Amino acid sequence: MNNIPKYAKALATIALVLCITTSTFAHDIEVDNIFYKIKDNTAKTVSVTYHSLVSKDDSYKYSGDILIPASITHNETTYTVTGIDSDAFNKCENLTSVSIPNTVTEIGRYAFYYCTKLSSVSIPNTVTTINYATFAGCSSLTSITIPNSVTTICYTAFYGCSSLSSITIPASVKSIEEQLPYYENILGLKCYNIETVEDQKVKTAFFKVGQTKIELLEATSEDSTIAKFIEKRGEGVHHI
Repeated sequence: MNNIPKYAKALATIALVLCITTSTFAHDIEVDNIFYKIKDNTAKTVSVTYHSLVSKDDSYKYSGDILIPASITHNETTYTVTGIDSDAFNKCENLTSVSIPNTVTEIGRYAFYYCTKLSSVSIPNTVTTINYATFAGCSSLTSITIPNSVTTICYTAFYGCSSLSSITIPASVKSIEEQLPYYENILGLKCYNIETVEDQKVKTAFFKVGQTKIELLEATSEDSTIAKFIEKRGEGVHHI
């Protein structure tokens, strides 16, 4: 070891420091106190992420009202914001609201995990999946609207959202029987009644969320209003 030239030792030390430094940061860009990871340099896309020092220094945690822009400019290059990384806002206890632009198509696992003061979040109609535990533990979240574009809500997505009293989800369906496991097993809602309304030509399943009632509507005739709605727009929210 003593025979190793001094300059080689110095280079090794510099390399080690560079390695530690580059692994310290989870983000590539910081703009207006929001951290971003470059997803595709060619397509010029980024996702919202976190600062890796957040576990050691709470000052790096997101707080208050966050407005995520549709695009950012850094070093004269414009990037489109297309995602929110897993754990991006994980345990940001002082985060109160988040507005997500319609350029975002992906929201990662645990993205808003235990953001206990988060009371408002807007999900754009470009998102197709709400991932595992995305909003788990958001005990101040009182209402949320899930757009028609969402085709998958993963297990425990809203686990522990004890204040959630209003949830708007795609509600006009082709088959209530096919949708029941989704609402009961994934969303954790209990169907307390199913009835057929002959004069409106629909079958209705009822769920309770706090003081709010959700109705799934299934057409029993091809000429019913619900059947025409589904034919024209597909399964989704019929009315609120």
